Amino acid sequence: ISGNINKKWRIGVMSMQTEHKRELGLETQYYSLAAVSRNLFKRSNISFIFVNKQEVTTKGISDNKFNRVAGADFNLQSANNKWFGKLFYHYSFTAQNLANASANASFLSYSTPKFSWEWNHEYVEKNYLADVGFVPRIYFYDPQTGITTRETYLRIEPSIRYKFYPKSKILNNHFPEFYFGHYLDSAYNSTEYLYQLAYTFSFQNTSVLSFKYRKNFIKLRTPVDITFTGKSPIPADNYYFDNFLATYTSSFIKPLFGTVTVDYGNFYNGSKFTYSGDINYRKQPWG
Repeated sequence: ISGNINKKWRIGVMSMQTEHKRELGLETQYYSLAAVSRNLFKRSNISFIFVNKQEVTTKGISDNKFNRVAGADFNLQSANNKWFGKLFYHYSFTAQNLANASANASFLSYSTPKFSWEWNHEYVEKNYLADVGFVPRIYFYDPQTGITTRETYLRIEPSIRYKFYPKSKILNNHFPEFYFGHYLDSAYNSTEYLYQLAYTFSFQNTSVLSFKYRKNFIKLRTPVDITFTGKSPIPADNYYFDNFLATYTSSFIKPLFGTVTVDYGNFYNGSKFTYSGDINYRKQPWG
């Protein structure tokens, strides 16, 4: 069941069960979801959610085989469309009553025709388990030992851009842009990051030319064959590398258009040169 209670409140409830296949070792599972949302201000809302997965055997409800997630989400959208964002906090519950089982994140965006700014953070603890869903990056597999462990991670991801609009019959706008993506462990040690400086030219005919400089860091904790060729893997170490990209996209308002990208720089303990492109042809109105 789902729907509006009134102009401010909305609810959603769902429950279902799976059939048991005991010859495969699968018991009946009950899945339940309940959510309630309240509108705030002109276009924002706050919601609360509860998700439950419960195993049921021939003896009844299992006391030690369940997974539950409860949380709150705040969704922001300003009346003038300049501000947009989301904030959430979730906690998972299991029979083992594990600590370090929460997740929280924030995303905030401010945008005008000239200036835009974004912020994103994610903090996912190692025991935040959502069986009805998917949790990225907390699982670490060691190919040398064959053991998989769970680990807490923090992600920080800001970006900023400022557009210039010249009086030109050729150029519509051009802008610099800075992006930073950073992953850290529970002790706030870096495990991976990417700095990116870019400059983009957008032309009146809708074609786009951009240049980017990227600085990467990746911490390899085990030897990895990064080429997938079966050759000797590179050793576990801290790797820093830089690369430069240039991309041109032709005017998409024309029947024939495409994109060309060239990328050159360091790659782990070597160097890499990449070029790619695509071409498109549009025949209106059918294809």
